[in-house]
Amino acid sequence: MANPKQNCSRAAPRDQRDSRRECARCYSRVRCELGVIYLATACEYFKYENNMTPSKTNPISVTRRLEFDAGHRLPNHKSQCRNLHGHRYAIEITLTANLIHEEGATDDGMVMDFGDIKSIANEKLVNIWDHAFLVWRGDTVMVDFLAAISGHKTVVLDEVPTAENLVKAAFEILEHAYRDRFGHELTLTQVRLYETPNCWADAVAS
Repeated sequence: MANPKQNCSRAAPRDQRDSRRECARCYSRVRCELGVIYLATACEYFKYENNMTPSKTNPISVTRRLEFDAGHRLPNHKSQCRNLHGHRYAIEITLTANLIHEEGATDDGMVMDFGDIKSIANEKLVNIWDHAFLVWRGDTVMVDFLAAISGHKTVVLDEVPTAENLVKAAFEILEHAYRDRFGHELTLTQVRLYETPNCWADAVAS
């Protein structure tokens, strides 16, 4: 492609290409967007220079919050948590990526559609844990008791169901779920699990 500077009587200086400049030929305003100079009005000067590589944009993080109810107990706890009880859990899922730039696409300008974040989380985690009893495999008294209840919704875990262990398990489940669907361009950066409105645990990508 011919050098576009030849089509304009004065090009913006190289050391000032990141700011708004004026074309002396038609006095149109130009701006740098993703490394390319565009004019707000018609002008033959349509790029700053040949073979310009688009600049790298900063990633954006988005968070989707969902809620579910579940029961558990901590069999070795020194206080009330050793008893059977339940919580209204809330989970916040944070994903990070560059924005999608695909004109006409339903998710143009997004990291990921919030509805898709929700549907994957529901399928892989929330619908499974919701209204279930989350029990540690080593809590054999409870495991045997729950197994004796026909049709009971029980989730058997490898670790005691503290908020910390639950959020760690949730992160591992969801990390694979989003990666399997969207590859490495989309990163699960944090999962936050509220056990109560005042108590929560975070699992953060390393």
